Amino acid sequence: MEALFALLQPAKPLLLALLLPPSPMLLLIGLGTALLRRSPRLGWALVSASALMIWLSCTEFGAEQARQALLGSPQSLPVQHLEQLRGAPGTAILVLGGGARQDSPEYAGATLNPLSLERLRYGVWLARRTGLALAYTGGIGRGGPDWYQAEGVLARQTAANEYGLPLLFAESQSRDTRENAQFSAPLLQQHGIRQVVLVTHVQHMPRALRAFAPISSNQRITVVPAAVDLRPSDAPFYLGDALPSSEGFRQFRYVIYEWLGWVAGH
Repeated sequence: MEALFALLQPAKPLLLALLLPPSPMLLLIGLGTALLRRSPRLGWALVSASALMIWLSCTEFGAEQARQALLGSPQSLPVQHLEQLRGAPGTAILVLGGGARQDSPEYAGATLNPLSLERLRYGVWLARRTGLALAYTGGIGRGGPDWYQAEGVLARQTAANEYGLPLLFAESQSRDTRENAQFSAPLLQQHGIRQVVLVTHVQHMPRALRAFAPISSNQRITVVPAAVDLRPSDAPFYLGDALPSSEGFRQFRYVIYEWLGWVAGH
């Protein structure tokens, strides 16, 4: 499997460009247009359905419906459960990395990207309300050159310099979610951790829980999901949620990206 991933790695940007919105819809519009003369009904059906999908893929309503349909129920940590975690023995908060920007002029170098920063901020928030230690896992993504700074290094700096909170550990060798779990396991054991509060985005949580399932069963480490970017189940939708927006498009693409990763077993 690793050999297959290595073989496909150079083609990954192209594959994602073709599979992520709006490319599939645009291709279907092209196909529908080509069929208009030969089969007008089918051609118009493809064009109309694709146009509708493009609209929905740019809305927060469409993103939430796609997330529920493709990724299932959210894995959240209710605020009322924080008291139960306060000072729990053998428990730590583990933030999964979401990427980094290697050349940010405003920071004169590398920094965590918005996904990673959002996860780290929530991890810090949890740590301060529970008194639990905070850890981070994230290295350099597959295909990244050796001169890239690992996320774990950047996270340690950010947590200390911007939040005044030292990390229990910062794993910096992992290249994907499976390696997040694999390389974090010995560090968790080293620090006597038997329960992990796992922090990542709600869209990524299904893959994260699948990746951590082996260490949960083999090493008897309990994993408590703590998702970021949740929408309350009883939150009403408004007209604006069904209108195109950059945030809606970002969320929809992220859902499809995570679903593709789930299907690929990666």
